[in-house]
Amino acid sequence: ADHPYALANFDRRFVKPTGEPGILECKSCTYHKAADWADDAIPLHYELQLRFYMAVADVELGAFSAIWGNNPDFDIATPEIVRDKAKENMIFERLDENYVIYSRFAEDGRFQIRLYCVETAVNLRECLDRGNSTVFFSATLLPMPYYKHLLGDEADYAVYARSPFDPGKRLLMVGRDVSSRYARRTDREYERIASYIRALASGHRGNYLVFFPSYKVMQEVYEKFLGEFAADEMECLLQQPGMNESRREEFLKNFQDPCREKSLLGFCVMGGIFSEGIDLKHEALIGAAIVGTGLPMVCDEREILRQFYEERGMDGFAYAYQYPGMNKVLQAAGRVIRTQEDRGVILLLDERFLNSGYRRLFPLEWESFQTCTLPEIGEAVAGFWGSK
Repeated sequence: ADHPYALANFDRRFVKPTGEPGILECKSCTYHKAADWADDAIPLHYELQLRFYMAVADVELGAFSAIWGNNPDFDIATPEIVRDKAKENMIFERLDENYVIYSRFAEDGRFQIRLYCVETAVNLRECLDRGNSTVFFSATLLPMPYYKHLLGDEADYAVYARSPFDPGKRLLMVGRDVSSRYARRTDREYERIASYIRALASGHRGNYLVFFPSYKVMQEVYEKFLGEFAADEMECLLQQPGMNESRREEFLKNFQDPCREKSLLGFCVMGGIFSEGIDLKHEALIGAAIVGTGLPMVCDEREILRQFYEERGMDGFAYAYQYPGMNKVLQAAGRVIRTQEDRGVILLLDERFLNSGYRRLFPLEWESFQTCTLPEIGEAVAGFWGSK
């Protein structure tokens, strides 16, 4: 092959009746993605993947078997492609200083060599420049210089639109005597977090979501909460790993029940299926507690990212951990106020939010936040709801 250093893990080799060899990639998708394969079309990212494999295997023919249902006569697409040296060279020419090649052992013991695009800006900018203009719109594009860098050009025009919602209808508090730091993850701290959650939900009957940095921390606090408070006072739901669409909808349907006599608490994982893309308006959700700063788990790619930016004189920890973590915090907090009529409480449970490094990442609308301790939160929440 032209690229002896490259490796490929494709699904199967085949030989056509004419004797022509090729490689096969098998894909599965949902029904709403079936149109991507209509009329022998191939999603671009899959085409690039197969062309890479064809180059590594040094074959002239590649094929897909894409299926999205249970009927092999209709719910399947089998497009083919032939080798194209021009497109192939474009793929391999991407391998520059913005990429890192590293090796590791997988969980099953297999040795792996991985190609990681650390700096995405160059490739993204090339794609964006093919159009006349691009608009990125989100309530969580913060800090803005970070996203302008990731999306290709720090000189691009940017506008910060202030929230139209009345700040008086939102109570934002930061617990200054609680933390989810690894060194503080003890039974005592889990009990304190559980007590904070109970004080939040006791201040006003309604529906609340509580977001945790991991399933493990969520489970620990959930068990403490059930043992101490929930039996007689509140109903609790727990996010499970791998929830499909129907189970997700069933979970959310509980928040739409207007006849519920007790407060409802949903225990969820930050950055998961319930911290973005859901719209619980009015009384469907009146508060959220966010445990921790959302820092991603330490892993090979995060450490490569951190080192990559530090070697270039930038804040590697912020790029690899702090900024992505704060994005998850903002997404979770954004579940509470969805309309101009909504009222709600947002509780940030980690003293690190009071550090200047985190306060500078707060949206402008968070400038009026309050701090509290566990003995103080009950009165603060009761006062907020009593003032309406």
